[in-house]
Amino acid sequence: MNSLIIYLIVLFSFSCLNAQSNLIEYEIAEITFEGNNSFSEDELKSILASQESPSGFSQFINSFTPFGESEILFDSLMIPVDIEQLELFYNINGYFKAKVKSEFTLDRENEEVFLIFYIEEGPSFTFRKFNKFGLETIPSEFVKTVNDEYQIDSTIIYNESLVNRELIFTRDYMRNHGYMFFGYDPPEILIDTVSNKVDVNVTFIPGKRYKVNGLSVVKEGPGKDLVDDDLITEIVSIDSGDYYSSYDMVSAQIRLYRTNLFEFASVTEVIGDTVANTVPVRVNTDVGLMHELIPELIFNNEDNTFNIGFSLGFSKKNFFGDARLLQLQASAAAKDLSEFLQNPALSDTNIYGYSDLRLILEQPMLFGKLVHTRWENYLTVQKRRQDYNESLTGTKLSFDFELAQNVFLTSLVTYINYEHSKAIFRDQYILRVLKAELNRIEGIQDFVDVDSLAAVLLSEIPSSEKQSTFDNNLIGITLGSNRTNDVLFPTRGFRISTNFENGNGINFLINKLAGEKPGVPLYYKALVNASYFPAVYKSKVSAFGIKLLGGILHAYNGDKAEIPINQRFTAGGSNSVRGWAARELIPAVSELPSELTIADLESVFFENNLPGGFIIFEGSIESRNRLFGEIGSALFIDYGNVWNNYNEIVLKDIAVAGGFGFRYYSSFIPFRIDFGFKLYDPQDPRPITQKRIFKDNVFQFHFAIGEAF
Repeated sequence: MNSLIIYLIVLFSFSCLNAQSNLIEYEIAEITFEGNNSFSEDELKSILASQESPSGFSQFINSFTPFGESEILFDSLMIPVDIEQLELFYNINGYFKAKVKSEFTLDRENEEVFLIFYIEEGPSFTFRKFNKFGLETIPSEFVKTVNDEYQIDSTIIYNESLVNRELIFTRDYMRNHGYMFFGYDPPEILIDTVSNKVDVNVTFIPGKRYKVNGLSVVKEGPGKDLVDDDLITEIVSIDSGDYYSSYDMVSAQIRLYRTNLFEFASVTEVIGDTVANTVPVRVNTDVGLMHELIPELIFNNEDNTFNIGFSLGFSKKNFFGDARLLQLQASAAAKDLSEFLQNPALSDTNIYGYSDLRLILEQPMLFGKLVHTRWENYLTVQKRRQDYNESLTGTKLSFDFELAQNVFLTSLVTYINYEHSKAIFRDQYILRVLKAELNRIEGIQDFVDVDSLAAVLLSEIPSSEKQSTFDNNLIGITLGSNRTNDVLFPTRGFRISTNFENGNGINFLINKLAGEKPGVPLYYKALVNASYFPAVYKSKVSAFGIKLLGGILHAYNGDKAEIPINQRFTAGGSNSVRGWAARELIPAVSELPSELTIADLESVFFENNLPGGFIIFEGSIESRNRLFGEIGSALFIDYGNVWNNYNEIVLKDIAVAGGFGFRYYSSFIPFRIDFGFKLYDPQDPRPITQKRIFKDNVFQFHFAIGEAF
């Protein structure tokens, strides 16, 4: 009998296993919604436990690489969870009467399932009152500030995130003004289902208001005996008697790290040692080595083109005390890898780049104030494609001011820069300009060979006239405000940067005092770059961006032709109008006199045909969307150009590029490949449909790091 029972149990177990092995596993082919008038499908899908299975291509890539995604199988037990999540989502967004149902359809032939959710949103509930209790002991000016920050009235639909945002702002503001333990109880949400209104009651717990009572320093690490406690205290800049501020603690910790003296640094309150209404502050540090030899690879987007190279740097930390950092850096990089990949030849015209030598001295304080000061001296040699070779020698002193919390500006940098530049123009470039100029003379092709004439004219230009030398000094200021929600991948908010420079003002003052006329042009340069990311997509991995950039370079005294080349504007490249190569968009050439002389040629050449212009306008519209995993895509339209004068600006001269790209979002920075097409070329206004992509130079490929803007 016992043997029979055991036999039956074993037989039943094998039957169950066999039945399970024959179960069909369905992939989720599609998830759809009906009745979702207030929220997009993408937004609703993002909160579901059930997710659509990735494409076959993504699954194929994932089968042999770490990219892509594996299949997602349907689990009917997750549907009640999804319904609960959807109803909760509607509730926290002000739809307290929302109801959700679901059904699914099986496609047995393709082993797929189609899942649909039916939503009855019901009416939206708006705020009626936002009552705050417990703030009676708080100074009235603090209460007014937190009440003025967010205005929630009866026209606004209830949203839990709005409530949380106000509570977090109030908490942080109070903790930055002495109330170290400021907190609040979970808000009470009172729902009036008759009038569709919501009352919010919040009870705050202010606690005591604390002042700082002393600052202690704890040092570890190999360099601990080489850094004074007083220096650390000065950098932290938190004094006894100051009201406790969480913001000041974080800012002090950032300043410590910026000195590069510390492998680890933390600034914390010692809660266990609070006495009455005071709290001590402790600084814990791990001081690193004072000397470092640092080799590194270079990856950057200077000049709107991707550069790859190598650098070697030596640094001496705490140089003569006061946390000064002395650095000597040597680097070299090749420019525009994408152009080389399109035309992989090791010829002289396809490999270009720069070499750079710099001596830098930095310190975190200036005369006891929180002004990060940097003095750098440099020698840079650049090879600019077929255009020219340039050497730059200069010195620059800059001041980076630490700004107060909750102000519009997030960065403020001023600087003084002296630079000597020398450019030697290549024969290929001069010949190209000569041909363009000659071809603009009406009817010249009927009686002369333009190529031959250009070659003759080139031969008559002495070597001394094929180069230009400039001395330039600048006083500048850069203002910035970054109000985006993410530094690397913003999806909301805006950022704006403004740079203003005055050229040769110091020379003017010196000459004025000496009673001499200025020997160089006086000019100003202004550049504004703004980006805006509206809430087009609800998803956190998709973004829509708009960029506008405008600049002017104007000589208000002297000849603008003597303004250095590296100060002028160019467009095109991986962060500019992407249908063109880096620095390819420059002002159109001007007409020559009917009777051509070498003097006329030289004059026009240097005034109008140097690589760069005096007015720039650019814009971009871009949609960034995640495809799968860390792989994303982009669709973009770029437009813009560079001009010499206001009267040259016409709509038909604005270049337009469109294209697409792919992104790999690594853990530290995005890498991107963009394919740009000249949708409208001012130099060749034929429709793109009448052009050959490669032969007519319609296509441009860019490889870069970071987003285009």
